[in-house]
Amino acid sequence: MQMDSICMFFYQSSEVIFLFESLHVSNLGAYIACLLFTFFIGFCLEIVTVAVNYLKHSAMFDLHKVDFGLVPCESRDKEKKESLLKQGYFVDDSCTRVQKRLLISLAYFLQITLGYLLMMIVMTYNFLLLLVAILGMVSGYILIQCLQSRIKIEISDLDNVLDGEKR
Repeated sequence: MQMDSICMFFYQSSEVIFLFESLHVSNLGAYIACLLFTFFIGFCLEIVTVAVNYLKHSAMFDLHKVDFGLVPCESRDKEKKESLLKQGYFVDDSCTRVQKRLLISLAYFLQITLGYLLMMIVMTYNFLLLLVAILGMVSGYILIQCLQSRIKIEISDLDNVLDGEKR
C-alpha cells in the first residue's frame, strides 16, 4: 500500500477531495458547499442521536410498565383494553413492539451512517472541515437542549394551571 499520497497532518486549503475521489473540490464555491454540507451532517447527527435515546427510553419505559404488571400483557377483554388506552396506558401488542424495534433500528442505521460520513470528512485532515463538523454537532446539541428545556417549562406551567383548577 502506497502511503506517499495520504495527507497525515491538518492543513487549510480550499482544494480537497471530499468523501470520494471523484469529488475533487478545487474552487471556493464548491468548498463552501462542502462546508455547509458538513455542518448539516453534524447537526443532523446530533438530532438523530437524541431521537435514538428518546426512542430507546420510551420503549424501555413501556416494556417496564408491562413487566411490573401495571398493564396486562394481552387483555382479551376488549373494554378493559380500550379503557387502558383512553387512560394513556400502553397495551402490549406484538405488532407495536416490532414497529418500535424497527423504528429504533432505522434510527440507529441513520445515526451510524451519519457518524461514518462525518468521520470520513474529518479524515480529509482539512482544518476548516473539522471545525465545521464540530460546530454542526454543537449547534444541534444546543438547539435540542433549548427545545427540551422549553418543553419542560411548558409542561410544568400546564401542571401548575391544572393544579390551580383542582383547588
